Amino acid sequence: MKNHYANLCESESLKGSPRCLLFNRGICRLLTVLALLIVQFTANSQINYSTTFSSGLGTWVITGGGGTTSDGCATSGSIYTSQTLAGLYGEMYSGIGTSNGGTATLSYRYKVVNTSGGAAAPANFGRFEVQFYNSNQGAWITLQKIGNGGDAHTPSTSCVQKSVVFTPVAGPMTLRFVSYWGSGAYNLQIDDISVVQGAAPTAAPVCASGFSPANGTTNVNVPPVLSWSATPDANRYDLYFGTLPDPSLYATNVFTNSYAISTSLSANTTYYWKVVPRNNIGLAASCPVNSFVTGSLPVYCTPAYSTGCNDVDIITNTALGTLSNSSNCGGYVFYTNLNVPSITQGQTANINLTVGNDGTQYLGAWIDFNKNGQFEAGEGVVSTTNTAANSTRQLQLTVPANAALGQTILRVRGGDDVAMTTSQACGATNSVFGETEDYIINITCASPTVWYADIDADGFGNPLVQTTACLQPAGYVANNTDCNDAQVFYADADADGFGSTVKVACGGVANNSDCNDNQLQYLDADGDGFGSNTKVACGVTNNTDCNDA
Repeated sequence: MKNHYANLCESESLKGSPRCLLFNRGICRLLTVLALLIVQFTANSQINYSTTFSSGLGTWVITGGGGTTSDGCATSGSIYTSQTLAGLYGEMYSGIGTSNGGTATLSYRYKVVNTSGGAAAPANFGRFEVQFYNSNQGAWITLQKIGNGGDAHTPSTSCVQKSVVFTPVAGPMTLRFVSYWGSGAYNLQIDDISVVQGAAPTAAPVCASGFSPANGTTNVNVPPVLSWSATPDANRYDLYFGTLPDPSLYATNVFTNSYAISTSLSANTTYYWKVVPRNNIGLAASCPVNSFVTGSLPVYCTPAYSTGCNDVDIITNTALGTLSNSSNCGGYVFYTNLNVPSITQGQTANINLTVGNDGTQYLGAWIDFNKNGQFEAGEGVVSTTNTAANSTRQLQLTVPANAALGQTILRVRGGDDVAMTTSQACGATNSVFGETEDYIINITCASPTVWYADIDADGFGNPLVQTTACLQPAGYVANNTDCNDAQVFYADADADGFGSTVKVACGGVANNSDCNDNQLQYLDADGDGFGSNTKVACGVTNNTDCNDA
C-alpha cells in the first residue's frame, strides 16, 4: 500500500506544494543514504578466507575425478583431483569472498603423487596452475604455475608450502587449481588454503619500476617477454608498445607483471614501451617510456632446385606447436609475419609436414640450435621412406639442453622425389623437384628460474615481488631474503648504530659510516685520547674521560 503522501503527491495539482516538496526531499535523502551505505559496504568488503578441509569439500567443486583424502597434507583431510588419462585436466574451484581491490596473499600446501602406490611425481610430471576469476575481469587469471613452464616442482611425498601475492579488482572472487599432464596418472592434493586481503586502495597507484629489458638495452632476443616489478595497490596494467617514441596501447587489463610480445618484430629495430598501473581509483600518471633495440637474425644460405615445385611436388602445410601454415608452391619462402612457436631445451620438437598430390615425397627439417647462422648436419633430420600423397609426416628433432635461447630459424624442405641427407639444408638436393620454407621459432629453457625484485640493488630480493624467466631480468636477483627492499642495510657487528660497508638482508642499520665495525668507538671532544660515553662511527676505543669538554 502506498504512503498517504505519496498518493497525494502523484496528483498534478499537488506536486509543487510545500508538503510534497518536503516529502520528495525526504525520499531523495533516504536514497542518498542507502547509496552511501551500499558504497561503504562494498569498500569494506575484504577477503579473509581459510580452509583445512577437515569437514569435507565444503563449497569446493571438483571435475575430472577426486574428492577429499586423509592421505594428504594433514590427517584431517585434503582436497585432490585425479587424472588417470593423459591429455585431460582436472580442476578444483570455489568462491572465496568479495575483493575490495586491495593486495591479497594466497598460501597453500600441495603435493603430486602417483594414483597407485602414492610415489612422488617426478619433476617433469606436467604442471598445475593456480588461477582466480573475478566478476569484473572475465576469464581465469593465472597466478602461479608449478611444473613445466613455471616454478620448479619439488618431488616429495610430503606437502610443499607455496604462496603468491596478487591484487584482484573489486568484486566476487573464485579460486581455482587446475592440473595438466601428458602421461602418467597422478593426484594433485591441496590443503591449508588461506587468502588474506589488505585494505582497499585509497589512491591511484604509482608508476611501475624494475623494467626488463632495461631502458636502452640492445641486441634483445625476439620475441621479448616484457616484465616489471609488481606495483603496490595496482590490480592490473595497461601496456603501450610500438616503434614510435609515444607508443600506442598494445594490451589493456594485463593482470600479471609480465607480458610476452606475440607479434613478429623486425631485427635491428628500436621499440618503445610503457606500463601504466591501474586500480579501482584510477591510473598512474606520467609513467616513463622505455626502449630497447632488437638483435640481428643471421642471413642463411639459399636453397636451390633445377625445376622446383609445382601443384603436386610441394609442402602444403607446416605445423610446430602454435604454428600452422598452409602454403602453395613458392620455391623458397621465408615467412616472417606468422605466429612464432616455442620449443624447449632438452625436449623434442615435433615438426608435422603435409605434402601434395604426388606419389613420391621426401622431407627434411633443420633448426639452427646454436644460432651461428648455419644449418649443420647434426641440426637436421630427414625422412628415409616415401610419404604418401596428401599425407602428413612428423619429423622429430631433439632440442639440445644447451641450445641458444631466443629466436632462431626452422628450415623445412619437401616435395622432393628422392631422399635427401642432413647435409643438404643448402643448395641443391638429390631431386630436381621440391621447395623450401623458413620460419622464425623461439627456444625457451626447460626450468625457468624464479627471480625476485631488488629495487634497492643490495643483492637481496623482495620475497613478495617475483617473476619467472630463463635469464636474469634487470633489477632482479635469485634470492628472496630482503626484509625491506626500499632501504639498503649494512652490518653492525658491534651494535653501535653505525654500519660497515657489508650489505645485509635484515637486522642491520641504514648507514655505512663505521670506521671499525668490530670495535666500539667513543667521542673524544677535547682531543685528549680519552673518550666519553657517546658512541661514534669513528673516534677512540675507550670511554674513560671524566670530562670530555
